[in-house]
Amino acid sequence: MREHANQLVLEYLSRANDIAFRHLGAAERLDFMNRLRKRIEEYRAKSGGGNEADQVRRVLAKFGDPEALVLRERRRLDGSPDPAATT
Repeated sequence: MREHANQLVLEYLSRANDIAFRHLGAAERLDFMNRLRKRIEEYRAKSGGGNEADQVRRVLAKFGDPEALVLRERRRLDGSPDPAATT
């Protein structure tokens, strides 16, 4: 099952990278993807290793839509306020 769990993470990161390609420069994208991958692995470790597909799905659900993450990063880099933070 670990292979399937890892595949879920790779697919999520791939979607995020595809979206980031449209919104972030190369260095920004590399930094964003490295930080995202690290955070996902940290959450997987906290959830008991995250080796089961269901555990990984729950971890990825906490991160939310990859497009929203990328757009939030773009706003952060631009110095714009995060609309989610103004509620």
